Amino acid sequence: MDATDSNEVMTQVGALLERRRLDQARALLKPALENQPDHLGLVLQSAWLEFLDDSPGVAMQSVRHVLAAEPQNASARFLYFRLVTELENYAEAERAIIGLLGDFPEEAQYYGCYADVMLRTLHFDKALRLAREGLRYDPDDIACLTTQTLCEFIAHPTSRSNQGLQRLMVQDPQSTHTIRLVVVALVQGGDYSGARRLSQELVRHDPKSESIVELARTLRIEDHWSMLPLWPLRRYGWGASAILWLAGVLGTRALSDVNPTVAAVYVTAFLIYVVYSWVWPPLLRRLVGT
Repeated sequence: MDATDSNEVMTQVGALLERRRLDQARALLKPALENQPDHLGLVLQSAWLEFLDDSPGVAMQSVRHVLAAEPQNASARFLYFRLVTELENYAEAERAIIGLLGDFPEEAQYYGCYADVMLRTLHFDKALRLAREGLRYDPDDIACLTTQTLCEFIAHPTSRSNQGLQRLMVQDPQSTHTIRLVVVALVQGGDYSGARRLSQELVRHDPKSESIVELARTLRIEDHWSMLPLWPLRRYGWGASAILWLAGVLGTRALSDVNPTVAAVYVTAFLIYVVYSWVWPPLLRRLVGT
């Protein structure tokens, strides 16, 4: 196979990958790679194929091979960014996308991708600034539009933002995946109210999805007003529990020396809170689930 044939295969495979026809792309790539296993263009196309086919480990090996030979290959660098993002190595993802933006400062897609990383790490202000900057270069960039709409919805859950989310989920199904990731990030950050609002948008978009409906139901419980006193324990986990017990023991000892009556009230309130934290969440889940 000569260079012309290889370039033709790369073009055909690229078109197939854009349409997610992975089996056809693989059938076309396999004999080409057998003839030219060191052809970097074919290897890179193979890496993209494995990435789209949910084989990040294989894709990473191939893309590292390409980057070792061509460290400035933009497509390989972008695929590397996508891979480390999916692996949730956000520090490395940020480094990779900053490098791409340094070389291509007017590429709206890269701003959208950087904004997506900031969304996942709950840096909403920076994500919104990046999205708006990307929209200056391409007003229709879907990643930038998704980020902008999500950030505005979280900050100001108005009907206008509501409509924007609905349009995005219809026009770009991938945005639904992004919204799910943001919901998870919000929960991890302790923002149950924002997570619940986004989950409700997902239900409106796909009310037949059992997983989405269950997610919304769970977040409705987590965002219930009666769970607010337990926010520190839910947000900080075992660390907050350790501090709670330490405050209970040390506070009781200190108050006992000063005012036994106050100490008795303190111990009673402490025990009520502890029992409440154990008993109420599962009871609320049972009550709401019925």
